Amino acid sequence: MIRSIVGGLCLLIFFSCSIETLSLTSAMDDDQQPASILSDIKFAENIEQTKYTSELTNLVRVFPRFRNVNLNRDVSKLKLAIENYVYAVKAKNKNARGKTYKEYIRSYKNIQRQAKYLNPDEKELLNRYMVRIKTNMNMLEALQNSNVGF
Repeated sequence: MIRSIVGGLCLLIFFSCSIETLSLTSAMDDDQQPASILSDIKFAENIEQTKYTSELTNLVRVFPRFRNVNLNRDVSKLKLAIENYVYAVKAKNKNARGKTYKEYIRSYKNIQRQAKYLNPDEKELLNRYMVRIKTNMNMLEALQNSNVGF
């Protein structure tokens, strides 16, 4: 008889403690959900930022050289502007980002003006790189502008 009472008390204590523990855990999960959602959003944006910046740095590294000396000089300015822009994005420096973006636009336009003096093969090669650079720069700039609220 005493055995069954002790056994019943042990079961009662076991089940009451386990139920109490479950309710505390679920309450903690509900409190932490908004923060985890926000961190998931920032993590996804960091992945996108990393993707665009790495693509830009790779394009800068493998950008071809051309016969036109003036074009190569402007390409060097473009490369420098892109590298500075990537550094400003990583440092989250809005002023430097805006300044280097304007430098990038200026260099990009100068290169486009000089492209008409290239032969068709060089022009096609240049356009292929310039389109990829412009796409990544615009996507990265849009991503940075969407982060203003965070």
